[in-house]
Amino acid sequence: MRVGPGEDRPSKTSLDTYGTSNIQLARTALEAKTREFARRSIAKNTERGCRSGWVDILDFCDRHGRQALRADPATVALYYAGLAEAGAKPSTISGATPKHAPSLRCRSISGRPA
Repeated sequence: MRVGPGEDRPSKTSLDTYGTSNIQLARTALEAKTREFARRSIAKNTERGCRSGWVDILDFCDRHGRQALRADPATVALYYAGLAEAGAKPSTISGATPKHAPSLRCRSISGRPA
């Protein structure tokens, strides 16, 4: 169908009163559902552990001027040494591996970017 001068083109997407397309609204709703599914797929204790791990690692990195995400081996070693110096047992240290907190799963819970 050809549209002549002065004629309106049919819209492929309709807009609501705020100028938001149906596609944008559907995507936003799907993203919200996806976040909810991810949140509910994780046990409460895992969620608490992730949050606690994030708080601990971010606090450590802030206090020592280190980068938490994409932590280099020296940062991980310093983190372990700090835990040991604070009296943490080896089982606690192995369970507090920095790789656990910045995982994609934990980042989705904490709201941190992936």
